[in-house]
Amino acid sequence: MKKRKLILFPLLVAALALASCKDDDEDSTSYNYVSGEVVFGTMPEYVLAGEKYNFEASGAYKDDNGPVGYYWVCTPLKTTKDTLRYENDPAGKSTKFSFTVPPDTLCNISIVVTAYAKDYVSISSSVSSTIVDPTPGTGSIRGIRFDASSPSFTDPRDGKKYLTTEIGNLIFFRQNLAWEQAGQPYARCKAMTDIYGHYYSWTEAQTACPEGWRVPSDADWREIARVYGTDPGEGFSKFESVAGKMMADASFNGKAVWTYWPAVQVTDESLFSAIPTTYATISNGVYNFKSDKYGLWWTSDSYEGMGVARYLYEDNDSLFAGTFSKEDIAAPVRCVRNK
Repeated sequence: MKKRKLILFPLLVAALALASCKDDDEDSTSYNYVSGEVVFGTMPEYVLAGEKYNFEASGAYKDDNGPVGYYWVCTPLKTTKDTLRYENDPAGKSTKFSFTVPPDTLCNISIVVTAYAKDYVSISSSVSSTIVDPTPGTGSIRGIRFDASSPSFTDPRDGKKYLTTEIGNLIFFRQNLAWEQAGQPYARCKAMTDIYGHYYSWTEAQTACPEGWRVPSDADWREIARVYGTDPGEGFSKFESVAGKMMADASFNGKAVWTYWPAVQVTDESLFSAIPTTYATISNGVYNFKSDKYGLWWTSDSYEGMGVARYLYEDNDSLFAGTFSKEDIAAPVRCVRNK
């Protein structure tokens, strides 16, 4: 018995060694990856129905310089692969394709282009956008109260129509000014112009309103507090108990624009219909947009060389005031006139 054990032991060790080598070989399987980077173009952060965008895929290759194929999808609207070029097609075959934003659709989309080859791991690249609609009531912004008889004003300079509301002795725009001869749209996307309006420096804002209208002075803003809150008198930077009566219980593409806070009862009693369109900083001509928790608008006032703005914050029922650079901050405008 001892001899048998001595004879079999080396055989067992050898067998285990062979099994171990086999497992190692299986675990160390190598994969070939398509090389390069798929590029095909860009699309704005926000897009409108009917807009068409053209693309052309390129940039991927195999290590042996052999051909690769391309296909694309658009989630969640088009999940079936649309092949642009098969791997065995001539290298010169076009990889151009286009995408037209469909109507009656408000959602986030991603266009994904994939490069592939047989026995290779594919690589992909994508661009994403949000489909928006500026139509009042049925578009991206919903929940703002109005009907066909709601008062409005049409800007003769460009034909744009703005809802209006009477507050005390004044008439305010219920929407941000969207005059395009100055300033920039939100996220630098034209699709947002008639939804959030344009963003102007304080200097630009002073001449942006149409004839007969003006940028509200701080006294004009105080009229809102007098009618719907508590008038603290001149020189107060905070008007209390008025924000909720200025805020619209609205949504943007189905998502509530104001985060719920118990301290703020959103009623839009004033029909000012505020939504948090925020503001932007300007650096070397580039607009960088900030937190969407603010609704901020320029006044016509200045203080110690700075422009004065009025703003709402989602968790507080007050209308605040602050001073900002006249040239390095961009904010929306609500035009006003006397009755």
